[in-house]
Amino acid sequence: MARELLHSVAPSVASLAEQLLSIRPREEAVTLDGIRANTPNLRALMGSYRGQVTERDIVIALRDGEALSGRLFTPAGADADTLVVYAHGGGWVYGDTEFVADVAAYMALSTQARVLSISYRLAPEHHSPAAEVDVVAQLRAIAAEPGRVAPSARRIVVVGDSAGGYLALRAMLQLSSQERRTVEGLVLIYPAVNPPNDATRPTTPDGITLTANRVEMFWNLYQPNPSARASATDAEGTRSSLASLPPTSVVTVELDPLREEGQELAAQLSEIGVLKDVVNLRGQLHGLLWMRGLTDEADQIFDVIRTHIHDQ
Repeated sequence: MARELLHSVAPSVASLAEQLLSIRPREEAVTLDGIRANTPNLRALMGSYRGQVTERDIVIALRDGEALSGRLFTPAGADADTLVVYAHGGGWVYGDTEFVADVAAYMALSTQARVLSISYRLAPEHHSPAAEVDVVAQLRAIAAEPGRVAPSARRIVVVGDSAGGYLALRAMLQLSSQERRTVEGLVLIYPAVNPPNDATRPTTPDGITLTANRVEMFWNLYQPNPSARASATDAEGTRSSLASLPPTSVVTVELDPLREEGQELAAQLSEIGVLKDVVNLRGQLHGLLWMRGLTDEADQIFDVIRTHIHDQ
């Protein structure tokens, strides 16, 4: 079925799509070890931007006395007031601040803002809600005093892609109004929103870089108990909780099994009045944010982030 999507692929990523389909194993043969082993190939798509910014590993002290590590990327001439907090994707099962360093570096360059890439525990070694707990705790600590991790920062914009978008949204819904006072924006990039179920599974669109089967696999690894899975918008489970979000932008890509749930979320946010922007990129693949080394069409996503930051 995915091969039938090739006629819709943007020319800039057509060769990648063709290559992926030519080497793709049968979906039932995909393993977690195989996915993790492929991460060097993913990094090759990101480009190399780390040498153009300064980066510093930092410790994020949490309320309970524990701490998690993050990495701060600072471009020359960065906006002194703003801190972008980036929660990376990776199906909840791979990725860390080192893995996405070039993505975070380019995000800093393209937005002219400091970017703090945060870490979280990965599944299946740590099932849900471990990753969510980590992201919530870090956002609480950072939002309480942004200047502790980025001197002179006063305002925060939270960015999350794919599984990181899920974590960013759930975390934002769990912060109190007082805790959210310094968070002035949220950007969700092809976010995971809803766990698959028997009703939605037959109509879920397929993809090339991410398939419907792999979405289900990632959910199974993140939370093996289907009854314990929750939609990203069910952190508090009410319409009023979504209304408490800061101005939010949503980016979706056409050839993505997560497209429809992202667009449905954008429609909800628009109805409530907190949607700042919604962009659907035609012919593009899930993971475009990580493909700046392959195509400058990835800039379409970074442009959304930059506009969200500077057009407040």
